[in-house]
Amino acid sequence: MRPNSQEAEYARELIPHMQAIETIKGSIADLLASAKDAGLNVKAIRAAARESVMDPDKRAKKYEDEDQLDLLRDALGLTGSQMMQAAE
Repeated sequence: MRPNSQEAEYARELIPHMQAIETIKGSIADLLASAKDAGLNVKAIRAAARESVMDPDKRAKKYEDEDQLDLLRDALGLTGSQMMQAAE
């Protein structure tokens, strides 16, 4: 089965966008490698960057969930300060 001309046109239009994505992915990888070489926390950088482009409502929900998780950790004695006090 041969693709029709409309499919081929969409594919031709899509190719430059996909090439641009690959270029951007390479730039991101280079930037993160540089951050890692500088001794920075790449995981935190990625998380902050993801949050900065996240939908504001989803971001607010994420923060609310994290706040609830922190409260639960406190109640269970899983926070760093409580664990350090227990070690003393």
